[in-house]
Amino acid sequence: MEEVMRTYVKQQEKLNSILQKKQQLQMEVEMLSSSKAMKELTEEQQSLQKELESLQNEHAQRMEEFYTEQRDLEKKLEQVMKQKCTCDSTLEKDKEAEYAAQLAELRQRLDHAEADRQELQDELRQEREARQKLEMMIKELKLQIVKSSKTTKE
Repeated sequence: MEEVMRTYVKQQEKLNSILQKKQQLQMEVEMLSSSKAMKELTEEQQSLQKELESLQNEHAQRMEEFYTEQRDLEKKLEQVMKQKCTCDSTLEKDKEAEYAAQLAELRQRLDHAEADRQELQDELRQEREARQKLEMMIKELKLQIVKSSKTTKE
């Protein structure tokens, strides 16, 4: 009987040891999958950040071009309005109307560019919020892993 009890105790100890190893391996797998997901999220975030920076640079360049074109058109319009030529007044009015139309079109394009800029800022804000949520989820997962490792050790 004593022999059977010793054998039983040894088997229980082996079983407990195997269960602990299994739990440790499961925690390692969880940590590896968590770090892999974190790496993928980081790579995706970097990609999105590069794309956003590219769009912002393109937008800034377009805005500069629009402002330059607007200044040129305003100068031309001012010159036409100041000119006191002896030419046909209808020709002058046609030029003035043409410049005014170009200026109106440019202002419309500027408004559109401003709307694009606002949209980019909204996207950036949404990306930041999503990143913060992901960081919180990762922190929570890490805390859960730590808690579960503490409970398995006890």
